[in-house]
Amino acid sequence: MMKEKCKLCNSKLSTIFWANGCELKKCVQCGFVQVANEEESLSYQYDETYFINSKYKDNSALEKEFLRRKKLIAKYIKSGALLDYGCATGEFVQYVSNIYDAEGCDVSEDAIRLAKGKNHFFCDKLYSISEWEQTKKIYGAICLWDVIEHVSNPCETLLRIKKRMTKNGYLFISTPNIGALWARILKSKWPFMTPPEHMSFFSYKSINKLARLMDMEIVEWKSKGKWANVGFILYKFNRVSNIKIPDRIIKIFQRGFLSKLKVYVPTCDVQYVVMKNRNI
Repeated sequence: MMKEKCKLCNSKLSTIFWANGCELKKCVQCGFVQVANEEESLSYQYDETYFINSKYKDNSALEKEFLRRKKLIAKYIKSGALLDYGCATGEFVQYVSNIYDAEGCDVSEDAIRLAKGKNHFFCDKLYSISEWEQTKKIYGAICLWDVIEHVSNPCETLLRIKKRMTKNGYLFISTPNIGALWARILKSKWPFMTPPEHMSFFSYKSINKLARLMDMEIVEWKSKGKWANVGFILYKFNRVSNIKIPDRIIKIFQRGFLSKLKVYVPTCDVQYVVMKNRNI
């Protein structure tokens, strides 16, 4: 049987631990961490129930993150065409649509259907991936907020996306930082360690390797905490912990005024990356 190789640099892999029945392997050269039993991971479903959990219910927590992301984009792109790749139900597209000619696409047709069911004015700019691939549009900014960790082969995906960027375009990425202290301490119990939902994990070293493979330049990199509502934090805790919080307790924080209770989690385990298309 042929041994698995790193999807970034084709080097040897070493098993680091198991999580949720999935084997996690780390590249001995670039440090990229990937799920080994990929066929099981690809069965993960992003259906309607995925997009109605408390992460997407609390607009106040989302807007805190959206403001951070909008400010990051504005440092490099002041106007023009923007794509939110992996837009979920389209909230960020709506948030920046007064500044940018913003569009979104998502692999989940359920997410796009939910967005269009809201009857917002921006819904004609939301597409399923298959619909978007037929548009052949070009963008000065492409965002992947909390997306590449869900992708089995992120380099292959990003190279496809890069073809839709302008000559001087920018790629904006947020993704968990497996090199962060919190991630190294918690290992399989790290809140972002949720295979088969998350399949690819980057550190500063491996995200730089990804940029080089794409012939792009990293112009900004930061590792930060995250705004989240308490209900979602409890939900994530139950995903990774052997000690389970009763559902009735979690539901208290997912309803009424308590569903708006948000906190900043200063774990510095979310990396924000800005890559620039090389002007060759």
